[in-house]
Amino acid sequence: MRLCIPEWRDDDAKEIDMSVIGAIGVAAGVALIAAFACRSQIKMRLLALTSNVLFIGYAAMLDLAPFLILNIVLLPVNLWRLKDLFNTRRPTQKSWKMDADVHEKVRDIQAYSRYDSAGIEF
Repeated sequence: MRLCIPEWRDDDAKEIDMSVIGAIGVAAGVALIAAFACRSQIKMRLLALTSNVLFIGYAAMLDLAPFLILNIVLLPVNLWRLKDLFNTRRPTQKSWKMDADVHEKVRDIQAYSRYDSAGIEF
């Protein structure tokens, strides 16, 4: 099946194989469904970005302006949220390491001191 592209396009690009366009659309839909199914926010944003890029290509080939505009707007939103996720993840990992260091020091202190049942050190 062949698809006719509007006349404002180049003469060389007037016909595109519909199976390629359909495959891009299906891949974009699968990426979107996978993004909705993710539990991890980072994986969800990466799949949403993949879906946005594929849908932008799909909509551009079929001249679907509303669909194209929607995904062009969502692309930087997903990039921004993904950047936020990476920025907030780093300090958390550092705080976990600090918490582990504090717990280790507390265990060292507890190893040197002994308490009776009344909580009095002897």
